[in-house]
Amino acid sequence: MVAPVSGLPSLALHVRGTTQLCDWASTYWKAHGGDVQLCESPRKALHRICPALTPEQGKELMAELTALSTLPVELTVTTVLGVLYPSFPAWEGPNEEGGAASWFGFAAKWLLWRSNHSFNWSASHRALVEKAIGSWTTGSQAALLPVDETGAQQVLAAWLGIQPLATMDLPVQQALAVAPEFPLAVPTAWLNVANQEFGKQLLALAAGLASDLAPSVLAWWQAQQDHPQPAAIQQASVNVLLKFLPQHPQALSERILELLVRQASRTALDRLRPLVPAPVPPPMPTTPAEVLQWTTKHYLPYRRWQALAKETTAAVHVDNAARAFGNWFLDHYHELLGTSYPYQQLHWAQHANEPDPQTVTLWVIADGLGWLDAHRLQTYLLQECQEELVLNAATPCFGLVPSITHFTKNSVRWGLSPALALSEALPEPKHPDVGANRDFSAITEFAQPGDLLVWRPIDPDHAYHVSGDEAFVRNGADHALRGLASNIANAVRAISPDVPLRLLLTTDHGRMLGASERTLPVPAGCSASGRAAYAAPGAPRPAPDSDDIRWLAPDLYSLPGWVGVALSDAAFKVPLKKEGSARGGTELFPHGGVWPEEVVVPWFEFGRAEAEAPLITATLSGAAPAGRSGIATLELLNPSVRTLTLRELHVRLGNKQTQILPLAGSCPGLQTLSVSVQLPDWPDSAQLQTAQAKVLLQTTDLQEHTCSVGLNLRNTGLQDRTDDILADLF
Repeated sequence: MVAPVSGLPSLALHVRGTTQLCDWASTYWKAHGGDVQLCESPRKALHRICPALTPEQGKELMAELTALSTLPVELTVTTVLGVLYPSFPAWEGPNEEGGAASWFGFAAKWLLWRSNHSFNWSASHRALVEKAIGSWTTGSQAALLPVDETGAQQVLAAWLGIQPLATMDLPVQQALAVAPEFPLAVPTAWLNVANQEFGKQLLALAAGLASDLAPSVLAWWQAQQDHPQPAAIQQASVNVLLKFLPQHPQALSERILELLVRQASRTALDRLRPLVPAPVPPPMPTTPAEVLQWTTKHYLPYRRWQALAKETTAAVHVDNAARAFGNWFLDHYHELLGTSYPYQQLHWAQHANEPDPQTVTLWVIADGLGWLDAHRLQTYLLQECQEELVLNAATPCFGLVPSITHFTKNSVRWGLSPALALSEALPEPKHPDVGANRDFSAITEFAQPGDLLVWRPIDPDHAYHVSGDEAFVRNGADHALRGLASNIANAVRAISPDVPLRLLLTTDHGRMLGASERTLPVPAGCSASGRAAYAAPGAPRPAPDSDDIRWLAPDLYSLPGWVGVALSDAAFKVPLKKEGSARGGTELFPHGGVWPEEVVVPWFEFGRAEAEAPLITATLSGAAPAGRSGIATLELLNPSVRTLTLRELHVRLGNKQTQILPLAGSCPGLQTLSVSVQLPDWPDSAQLQTAQAKVLLQTTDLQEHTCSVGLNLRNTGLQDRTDDILADLF
C-alpha cells in the first residue's frame, strides 16, 4: 500500500495477515488517499493456477522453483513449466490463429520432445502438465498429447506409420484419422526405429507364414501405403523390404514388384525380377489391336524376365514368339502404314502436326525409348510434376522399319514414310525444333496457345550405346531417363499454369531388351547398323530372305532402298575398311530389327493435373445367406475423362480380416460399369451394420487411388443374428 503522509515522502507498507485484517487495512488506506495493490503469496498462486495441487505439493514445488531460479514475475502454468523444463520451447501452447495445421505441428513437437526425454514425473509436476494439456485441447485430439514417455512413443510410431494404426487405442485412431502427414522432419533416431520395426514385422511374417508368405508381405506393403508416411519413413520401408525380399524369394510376386516401381530404383528391381518368373505368353493373336495388347501385357513382361534371368528355356520361347511377331508384322506392314486407325505411329504423328489453336503443345521425340522405358520415364516425370501433370493416355502403336534413327526420326516428326522423309524437302515449322543439347524450357517460356514446340533429345539411345556391362549400361540409361524427366518438367513449369497444355511423348524406335551377337553377314555394297542392313537407293536386292533376315522391298515398305531386318536375336556384323572383313562380338541393346520391343513404341499424352484425384462412385449390391459364398454386383460410375483400371475390392466385416478380392477390367471415362464379385463369406446383419468396403483403382500413369464403396447387401438367411429369435415367446 502506497500513500502520502503529511510532511514526509510517499510511504509504502506491506500488510500481511488474515482476510479480515487485509480488508480493514485496504479500506483505511484508501480513505487516506493511498493506492492499494492486492498481493498473493506464491504458494497460493500455485494453488490458484493448478487447484489439483495439495498444500504439501505446493510447498515442495515452491522450494524447487526457488532453488532452480528466480520466480517468474507472473506465476502461470506455462511459466512454471518453462522454468522446470526449459528444453520444451512451446509451453505456451499452439498458435490459435494458425488453425489445424498449427495445432498438429504443435502436437508433433510435443511427441518428439516427450518421446525423447525420460522424466519420472512427481505428482506436482504431473498435475501441472495435465493442466497445461487440458488448456491446449479438448476432445479426441488430446490423445495426441500423452503425458508419459511410453505413450508418446506409441502415438508417434503410429503417426509416422511405423506401427499399424489398428494397434492403437480408439481415441488415438480417431485423432490420427484426421491428422495430416507428420509435419516435421523425422529425426535420425526415429529412422533407426523404423528400420528396426519394419524388419521385425517382416521377419515375424516369414517365421509364421513360410509357405504362404507372398500374400502376407503384399498386405503388409499395402498397409504401408494406406497410411500417409513422411518420405523418409516411406523410403525406410522400401529399403527394408528390398533387403528382405532377396533373402525370402517366396515373398515375391508380380504385384509387389509392380507396386515398388514408383519407389525402388531400376537397379534394385532388376535384381528382384529374375526371382519372379513371368508367365509364358499365350499364342499371339492376329488382329492389330490384340497384337499390341499381347505385346505389352504378355510378351514384354516375359521377355524382360528372360533377359534378366538369362534362362535358356525361356530364351527359346522368346525367340519363337518374337519371330512369329516379326513375320506377322512385316506381312501386315503395308496395311498398317496406310490405316486411319491408331495402330500405326504415323497416325498419331500426323495429328500431332495439327495442334489445337487454344493449347500449347509440347512434343518430345526421345531417341530409342522403348515401351518399358517410356513407363519408367513417365513415373519420373510425374514424380517431378506431382501437382502439375497427369497421364491421360498411354497408347502402344506400331513403329516404322527399319527401327534405326536415320530412317525413322524425321518420319515420325513429320508423319511421313521413310521414303518421303528421306527424299523430299521437309516443311519449315513455325518454331524450329529444339536440338538435343538445348534447354527446352528456354523455348517454352515464350509459348503461346496454338504453338507446337518439338524437342528431339538423343537419350536414352545415347546412354544405351555407352561401353560397359549390361547392369552398368541399364543404370546409365536410367539416369538418362531421370534427366529427361527433369528437363521436361522444367519445360512444363516455364509455361504459365493458366495456359492449356498438351504434352506428347514418343520415340523414333524401340530396342532389344538384351544383348545380340554380331553374326549376320552384311552383303556387299550395303551399310549396317545394329540389326538392320540397307542398300543405296536404286540398288538391286542384296540377298534372298533367310530364317534370320528378311529383305524389304522399297515400294512395298515405303523405303528409299532395300533394307534387311533381323528376325532372329542376332545383329549384323560391323563392316571394316578392309574389303570383305567385318567385326563380330556382342552388341548390347541394339535395334533395327522387328522384335516386338523394337517396333512396338509408346505414344503418351499428358495434360494439366485435375484439381483432385479421379474418383469413382461405387456401390456393392446383392443378397445371399450369411456365412456362405454369394455373388454381388459392383456398379461403378467414372466421372473423370480418364480410363480407370480396376485392381482390387477390399471388404471389411466387423473384426474379421479384410477380404481382398482381385478385380479385372477397366471403366472408361464418363461411363458406367457393372462387375460381378464373389464374396466368399457373405456377412450377417450384425456385420453389415459396421461393414466397410473400398475399391482400388489405377490410372494410366500407374497411380493407385482408393475410393469408398456404398453397401447395399442383404442377408437372406432364415436366421438374422441381430434378431432375438425367442422374443415372441415372452
